[in-house]
Amino acid sequence: MPEKLPPPPLFRVFVSSPGDVPEERQAVLEVLEWLLNRPVFREKLSFRPVAWDKPGAGVPMDARMTPQEAIDAGLPKPSECDIVVVILWSRMGTPFSYKGVDYLSGTHYELLNALNNPQTYPLIYRRTEKKLFDSDDDEGIAQDKKVKSFFKSDLFYDSATGQIRRGVNKYKSPADFKKQFETDLESTVLKLLERQAAQPLSILSPNLAPETQIIATKKWEGSPFPGLRSFKRTDAPIFFGREAETDALVRKVVESRFVAVVGASGSGKSSLVGAGLLPRLETNAIPGSKDWRVVQFTPGKEPFDALFDGINKSFAPLPKDKQAFVEEITRNPATLGKLLNTALESA
Repeated sequence: MPEKLPPPPLFRVFVSSPGDVPEERQAVLEVLEWLLNRPVFREKLSFRPVAWDKPGAGVPMDARMTPQEAIDAGLPKPSECDIVVVILWSRMGTPFSYKGVDYLSGTHYELLNALNNPQTYPLIYRRTEKKLFDSDDDEGIAQDKKVKSFFKSDLFYDSATGQIRRGVNKYKSPADFKKQFETDLESTVLKLLERQAAQPLSILSPNLAPETQIIATKKWEGSPFPGLRSFKRTDAPIFFGREAETDALVRKVVESRFVAVVGASGSGKSSLVGAGLLPRLETNAIPGSKDWRVVQFTPGKEPFDALFDGINKSFAPLPKDKQAFVEEITRNPATLGKLLNTALESA
């Protein structure tokens, strides 16, 4: 019988951040899958992402424990992982004490825990894009100041000499992060393989222990070219090339309650919104956006009729028939807001 080859190396990747960078957290999972599909790595290594928000990997919050104690009990610690990805932007998080030590947040604790193990590769990322705050958002402004102070602390600089103690990978937007992390992940994985003195990639076996929860590669079913129709939310995994425009559109939605996407026919307006913006909102790119209701319709010759149908698809049926709805918002457009408030309250 032929000799059974060992399984490919399995790398644990811990993702640590406060809650204001959901797009980057999602990008980490996407890049892990992307790397596994690279020809040189395909079926020759595997990843297990460790993240509190990963679907199916939630940690029950034992009332006898602090949240961090519960996470530590339910997930591998950062120091037990091969790669630790730490991402910060405008929030530091909630301070707490753990085993007699004060921490600025769970992210602070997880970074220090990762640094305790010289075998762990910590990758620290800082988003430099300016966060816009309402003038009365005292908590948001205070959190932003904490992040700035954190990156000026002794953890990163020697206060006596001013020398830099550790590197930080800076990026401007989620799209920039994804591009940078692709390069950083590949480089780090190659270092891990070299350190482990792994067998040549060409002879590693694709067989994996069945109980191991890992990133699974997915093949797109059907043609990736939609033809004359626009890309939709379900096409998001194959919608590429408009990351920067999508970042800009998310910023516009943050800044204004009304945003119009204008362009020539066939330039990709609907695709940018459908496969770019809407999937980002579903990942909570704007705090609370994962719970937003989306109404989609084509105005056509009877725009108010189409609006009525679109609202009824996203909400429970409105307490009016179509004709009464059209007549009422034609007389008083402000009525639409009242109707939607009623629909949201009953949703």
